[in-house]
Parts: sequence; C-alpha cells; structure tokens
Amino acid sequence: MSATMEITNSRFRQLAKDLYQDEGRIEIDDNAIVSRGVEPVEGAYVQAWVWVGVEDEDDDEAVQTDKCADNILHPTDSCPTEA
Repeated sequence: MSATMEITNSRFRQLAKDLYQDEGRIEIDDNAIVSRGVEPVEGAYVQAWVWVGVEDEDDDEAVQTDKCADNILHPTDSCPTEA
C-alpha cells in the first residue's frame, strides 16, 4: 500500500491548513474536496478558497475586462463584443 493511501482525507486537509491557510486570504474548509495522486509524486490536491479583492486591482480596464468575461453568456452594453 502506498503512503498516500495511508493518509486520510482529513489529514490531508489538516496538512493543507497547517502549510497554506492564512485567515482571510487562503482558507480550507473542513469538508474541502481532496483529490489524491500517486504519479509522479504521491500527494493530494486540497480544495481551497482564495480571496481576491477588487481593491487589489489597480487597473480599472482589467477589472472591466474581467467583469465582461464573467458575463460572456449574458453580455451587457458596457462590454465590447467581438465583430
């Protein structure tokens, strides 16, 4: 049995919290999805929430572009369209 299979999903979540969680910036839920891998290195991906605030964006054009990308299925008049 591989080392990955011996570690529980709860343990992977706790390791992710210990290594990466930063309250208000990177957060990992107690029921976060765990996706195990064995090649090329044994380990797991653990789902996390990453906070991205609008105040972190200095470029108003980039913010508008992102908003338009989010609304690709429901475009608004303020978003440019492809010809």
